Amino acid sequence: GKGLKEVATVMEDYTEYDGVPNVGNSKSLNLLLRQQLAFDGALVTDYEEIRNLANWHHTVASTEDAVIRAIQEGSVDMSMIPYDVEGFRDGISKGIQDSVFTMDRIDTSVKR
Repeated sequence: GKGLKEVATVMEDYTEYDGVPNVGNSKSLNLLLRQQLAFDGALVTDYEEIRNLANWHHTVASTEDAVIRAIQEGSVDMSMIPYDVEGFRDGISKGIQDSVFTMDRIDTSVKR
């Protein structure tokens, strides 16, 4: 859409698509938002939603795994209120070390 070209930021919410929380959902955020709608602005989580993948949705085992899922599957650029700074740092490092995503992917988020 034409309107999305003017939008710089989108915040995902607590909803799910096909039973998968949006913060880690490749269909809603990667396929629909990023690819089909060609949104290239910053994608921000709702409050604590990355950590909620582990603590509330129980779809991953740890904050580190939640960070990896949100970056890789959800195409998220920024977390709203990350209380577990070490977990986020470790998740990004683990994702790069395990070749789940590259430093270029992180640089893309920083530039947005």
